[in-house]
Amino acid sequence: MNIRQKLTYRFAAIVAAILLVSFLVIYLFSSLHRKHEYNNRLKAKAISTAQFLIEQDEVDTTILKIIDHQNLGALFSEKVVIYNYLNQVVYSTDEDNIIQVSPDVLNQVRLDGEVQFSRGNFEVAGVPYIDQYNRFIVFTAAYDIYGVSKLRNLRIILITVFFSSILIVLLSGWVYAGRALYPMAKVVDQVRTITAHNLHVRVDEGNQKDEIAQLSKTFNSMLSRLEGAFALQKMFVSNASHELRNPLTVVSSQLEVSLLKERSAEDYQRTIASVLEDIRKLSRTLNRLLALAQISAEEARLKRSRQRIDDLLWQCRDELLRQYPHYQIKIALTSLPEEEEQLYLSVDKYMVKMAFINLMDNACKFSVDHQVTVTLWVEKNQAKVKFTDQGPGITPEDLPRIFEPFFRSSQTTAAKGQGIGLSIVDRIIKLHDASLDVRSQVGKGTTIEVIFPTSKEVLSPV
Repeated sequence: MNIRQKLTYRFAAIVAAILLVSFLVIYLFSSLHRKHEYNNRLKAKAISTAQFLIEQDEVDTTILKIIDHQNLGALFSEKVVIYNYLNQVVYSTDEDNIIQVSPDVLNQVRLDGEVQFSRGNFEVAGVPYIDQYNRFIVFTAAYDIYGVSKLRNLRIILITVFFSSILIVLLSGWVYAGRALYPMAKVVDQVRTITAHNLHVRVDEGNQKDEIAQLSKTFNSMLSRLEGAFALQKMFVSNASHELRNPLTVVSSQLEVSLLKERSAEDYQRTIASVLEDIRKLSRTLNRLLALAQISAEEARLKRSRQRIDDLLWQCRDELLRQYPHYQIKIALTSLPEEEEQLYLSVDKYMVKMAFINLMDNACKFSVDHQVTVTLWVEKNQAKVKFTDQGPGITPEDLPRIFEPFFRSSQTTAAKGQGIGLSIVDRIIKLHDASLDVRSQVGKGTTIEVIFPTSKEVLSPV
């Protein structure tokens, strides 16, 4: 069942419930009103009959029966029975014995002042009548043929109106639901035409105000992210294949040249050393590609722990110097807080160290003197780390693209690298809700500032 059918049926069910309750209340109150009104007429007839018979000396029972039969205002099939204080019938027009009461009923009339009940289609009302000499009980029975007929007509009208209204509601609800869902159906039709080959297409956002428009905006936003991801994937595959193919081609070529003829031991050693360097380069490229893929796949699985940021910087410095002893890494701690807790961050130790090492390595690699200055300070609940080098700088045209995988600025083509490091750094920093600020001038160097929000969350150190 689609949404249009659900909306139509639910709308019809709600209207049906409202109409059913309303019509039942109308019919119930009409029935109660008819019964109450007819009982009053029965009681009035009983009293008037008793008055006419008892208080008028000239009228006897025979004359009264004749008068009742010829009375145009008489009730339909009315029956009247009068009992004296000895429970004896002193007057009766009930030839069919419709009114048959026991002494208990007579006593109930004397105690309660009246009694009402039904016998088949007849309704019976009993009331006491007291004159200055005697006490009587008068029962009147009659069939409210006109009231019952009106009630039956009312019932037929209500049932007819009920089902007619439901039919109208179903038709109008179907049309209304169709019109209400038309923008959504339009969005669905547009989405069906979007494939991996035309991700640039966007869904119509309509009036840009209602929920359908919000859905379209959200879908367009998702399409933008998918388009960017597809473009990034294509670029990644193209560059990754290039970065992996070149070292393999070089290695293969060197080995093939070495096998062309017999060479001296020194030539073989040079070839092996060159091949080993290419393999190391290939290994570094693969490790960085794996790191980039791992970070993308584990965005929601950070292994956070409580780490002191200055300790992380010293650890990264020591690890990098062991690999590249000729690097010069200066760490300056300025404006440290009085509270030691403000130096602690809730971070993934492995990932943050990877980001710091990449930033230090990049700065040293591109600086003429292979030197980087790392400055740490804390202010306004933020821990800031600044990496400053004296490299060639980055042009304003290249600056927005430095975090793209495999992108290399025109100023850094002389240095070895694959253009993956800053992409890794960017993703790690974003995963930790931190931010990056890059400032660079051509010929004067580059400064990258990392800003972490400080946290006092208590975590066990790792």
